[in-house]
Amino acid sequence: MSKFSKMSSAEVMALVRTIGNKEKDVKLRAKDNLAELFLPKPFRLLLNVSIIRNALQKIYAKKIPGGFPYIVAKSRAIDDMLETALSSGDIQQLVFLGAGYDTRSYRYKSLLSRTRIFEIDHPEIIERKKSLVKKQNLSQENLVYCAADFDQGKDEFDMAWLTKQGIKQNAKTLFIIDGVSYFISAPAFDNVLNMIAQFQPGSELVFDYAYHEILDGKSYHGSEEFKASLKSMGEPVINGIKENGIYAHLGRFNLDIVSLLKPLDIEKRYLTASNGASRSPYGFLDIVHAKV
Repeated sequence: MSKFSKMSSAEVMALVRTIGNKEKDVKLRAKDNLAELFLPKPFRLLLNVSIIRNALQKIYAKKIPGGFPYIVAKSRAIDDMLETALSSGDIQQLVFLGAGYDTRSYRYKSLLSRTRIFEIDHPEIIERKKSLVKKQNLSQENLVYCAADFDQGKDEFDMAWLTKQGIKQNAKTLFIIDGVSYFISAPAFDNVLNMIAQFQPGSELVFDYAYHEILDGKSYHGSEEFKASLKSMGEPVINGIKENGIYAHLGRFNLDIVSLLKPLDIEKRYLTASNGASRSPYGFLDIVHAKV
């Protein structure tokens, strides 16, 4: 279990969120009570033992400094941004790009009763998730799974493809892109931003991004280990936005920033324990909430 490189990134995220959900300190605890359902049963049983959870956190901290705190904090931060967006009452569509084993469609079922939901991911991931969802008796009547193979060029992320899935351009939409932007090329991600910018004014976007500087050799807390770990999973980091360039980058697409969480913000808001001690997340990943 210490060899995280033998797991897919979706499974690693589910593992970390499961441990985070079992955190005793409410100020550090993740809110993802469903993540464990996407893990093999032996894992779920082992993670009920606090000694094993603590050991895994220590292994993770040694292997990828800042990784565990960041994943848990990011989960909470995006939950908060989702809740903020839904509080307006006029979000008609929720689109997850690179959904993986995201559980928000199910965890927020009551708040999404009048919202159409679309989860987009590679066909293999979609099929695995559908199988696990069925096995765990999870239900979400408003959810549509959208299998797409953008990597091999079989599908093109454009308005025609989105419309074919049932996604309406004239509906106020929230897009969540969690842990994806650094895996796709800069032109491809800019194309995503361009497509989102064409949706109904008031539509929103939440995503996290890596600093482009890590691709140029600049080192931040956990950056070298982060790149090496993802490369070993066959998912190398290939894209980033300049550390202080997010306003200018999104401005190219007329996207306005609602809120921006940088590493220190993430630490203060989500990683400070009840006793005042804090944990350091990755030093090169920001989380942004923007609006069309």
